[in-house]
Amino acid sequence: MKTIQAKNIKSFFLAKIVILALLLGSFYSCEKDMADGIFQVSDELMIDEILEEKADMSMFLSIIDKSGLRGTVHAYGTYSLFAPTNDAVTAYLRTENTSIEAMTQEDALKLVKYHLVTDTLSTADFIDGRLSAVNFENRYLTTKTIADTELNLVYIEVDRKGRIVEKDLRGANGYVHIVDAVLTEPVMRISDIIDALDPIQYSLMKEVYERSNFGSVIDAEGSDVDTLGNRVWKTFFIQDNDGFASVGITNIEQLLDRLKEKTPAITNEDTLLYNYVAYHCVPRLMYVADLLMASDLETMVDKKTIRVQRDQDKVILNEFEINGELEPGIEVDRYNEEYADLSCANGVVHKIKGNIEIVNRAAYRIFWDIAEQPEIMALKGFRKAGTHATFVAGDLSEITWGGRSPQTLHYYCFDFPTVLSKDSPPYVYGDYLSIRICSNTTQWIEFKTPVLIEGQYKVWFTFRRVGNMDFRTVFKQEGQDDQILGNCSWNWLNSPASYGMTEWDAAYQKRLELDGMKVWTPKLNDTALPSVLHGIIDVQTTGRHILRLEPLVWVQHTPNIDMIHFIPLDEDQIWPKMDARGNWVYENTPDCEVWPYTDCNAGGEEGEGEEE
Repeated sequence: MKTIQAKNIKSFFLAKIVILALLLGSFYSCEKDMADGIFQVSDELMIDEILEEKADMSMFLSIIDKSGLRGTVHAYGTYSLFAPTNDAVTAYLRTENTSIEAMTQEDALKLVKYHLVTDTLSTADFIDGRLSAVNFENRYLTTKTIADTELNLVYIEVDRKGRIVEKDLRGANGYVHIVDAVLTEPVMRISDIIDALDPIQYSLMKEVYERSNFGSVIDAEGSDVDTLGNRVWKTFFIQDNDGFASVGITNIEQLLDRLKEKTPAITNEDTLLYNYVAYHCVPRLMYVADLLMASDLETMVDKKTIRVQRDQDKVILNEFEINGELEPGIEVDRYNEEYADLSCANGVVHKIKGNIEIVNRAAYRIFWDIAEQPEIMALKGFRKAGTHATFVAGDLSEITWGGRSPQTLHYYCFDFPTVLSKDSPPYVYGDYLSIRICSNTTQWIEFKTPVLIEGQYKVWFTFRRVGNMDFRTVFKQEGQDDQILGNCSWNWLNSPASYGMTEWDAAYQKRLELDGMKVWTPKLNDTALPSVLHGIIDVQTTGRHILRLEPLVWVQHTPNIDMIHFIPLDEDQIWPKMDARGNWVYENTPDCEVWPYTDCNAGGEEGEGEEE
């Protein structure tokens, strides 16, 4: 971008007018940004001018003009436009039995908004799955790299409708990607997707769904909005007959027998089937990219959650370790060509490789990465190396803070270290949050917890320590008395020598645990990376609650907080741990299988493992 220079009185006032217009424009939402006014401050081409230079883009440019968005795609901003060719528009108009002239402004506006994304995204930013930013219809477009062996061609498919034929055309206000099809918002709902499933491969899923009458609930008028009128999307997991057969179910009678055995308190068959299907549905929009970052999912069965874990690049549902025995989970079939990240009118559908069902469980451990906040996960650079974002009090919906002079909260993400040290610690997923919590500034901070099953837990904070800090911790549940966990000091870990030991072995870690500390890193042992026990909480009601920190001293230090662990009292508090990639590490896990990976056979040096 060129800087506007005032060479004379006229250009000086012109520059001030342009700058004032840009500043005023920055205070409006994306919707209000769609104005007819045109402000160009660069010699680079704007998005509409890129289209003007292309001989086969005139028809979509005419639709943009009709929509009233010419001013938007010509103005300074951060956009990505997926622009269909003239042939693509002609085919669309033929299918819709209409013309550009007959199209209403409202129809044209909706069409253009669906093709226009609210951030500058080159194809280097794409991953298979949803884009990192929504379009102006507040929907996610999806992309997928496809290798056509017959044509010896690799291309990017967009929204399962068209392919990119010319990519990364850079303009002053964003990117243009030319596609060979018009993109349209999905019209099939979750129930329609299930109704259209293969009648042989998915016969039992279809039968159970229909008999449960769950579709009438999520398809009912108003079911896709909350009490404030905000759109509520849903995520639904489908399973084929092989998924049912994996637990010995081949017909609906066998399924009912299994459900009665699992939940003897419920005898009504209609209720059993409804709950079974409702457990497959999450009242949030969760593409694979979101599932990879989740720990627990609330379902449409009250107080019943789905546990989510990551194993390398896999998403695993409901995997548990009980009394030392691993209960295998169900993998999301994320590379399924038909049913992975399948957008529909009211959400997204995924296929899973097995059967998920309600299991009445006792409390279980949760390793919660506190960076998993809705507003942070929506960042284009979430969990991308080099990202730094700053938030003031009120910016985040599930972390709140205040006091005499509330400080800013920072999100940082670094690349996964290939050599571990206290200067490049293995933060899980490479990210952490940082905020100065001090008795004279930020005098309290509250975290909305993930879903916690009824039971008693020890609560551990994992962080990189930068100084001594003391807190009072309060656990808050609606309708219950506050639980004061007591004072907690964030100090250095005691070294082995301080206990008369010479190694970071099991005995040393057990001794640390008695003092309310532990080593949270599976490979790197350093006293600057402690995990501190804040106390025990008694969760009376399954759900999401509040954990509050109140600093007791004045400090200048700002800790880098990585995770909060909620571990049931009767479970091992030290193992398993998590490596930087988010994989669980058990006490007997070979060191070569912990990031940074090494060759287990050759005994290679750390850092030789390949990136995902």
